[in-house]
Amino acid sequence: MKKVFVLMLLCLFTSVLSAQISAKPGLRVGANFSNFSHTDFDYRTDFYVGGFVALQLTDFYAIQPEINYSRQGAVADLRYYDNGTITSFEKDIEIEYLSMVFINRFSFYNVNMHMGPTFDIELNSSVPTNIDFDMGVTMGIGYTLPMGLTIEARWKRGLFDVLETDDYNGTINTVGDNNANNVFQLGLAYSFKAKGASK
Repeated sequence: MKKVFVLMLLCLFTSVLSAQISAKPGLRVGANFSNFSHTDFDYRTDFYVGGFVALQLTDFYAIQPEINYSRQGAVADLRYYDNGTITSFEKDIEIEYLSMVFINRFSFYNVNMHMGPTFDIELNSSVPTNIDFDMGVTMGIGYTLPMGLTIEARWKRGLFDVLETDDYNGTINTVGDNNANNVFQLGLAYSFKAKGASK
């Protein structure tokens, strides 16, 4: 009898949950301010653009898978010693990624918190890299306006050593080991009308 009762509760819970789920597709666009850990390189400013589907499971919680095109990297002010002479030049380090993000979104009134894992596939790079993909963690905060537009600020930190450190030996820049992606994002997201059952 207990098993039947538990099964009935599970079926009821599943039915209620399914009835409340709504899917909100949307678009994201904004600016990247990126660098690498364990370097003294300057931040590089570029952009990201992508799309998402927010699956609203409860009033305050949604799962939001995203696919983004993200241009990252850094600006290196390289200086070499050569026979007592210092030669300086600026090097633009650009890496392009197809970024897949799985955001857990918690909303409190118009404020929402973002947290989740990322998986990036390298599309192109202006310098040699150690690895052609990256994994990381994204955290952020957003404020949603009544018309569905959200102002977002996020921080994405990679887990893997991206740069070929040996390429920067001989410079007087600080380039240590484990040069992971470090990206701050500031942008906008827009959600379209929800598809599915209304709450």
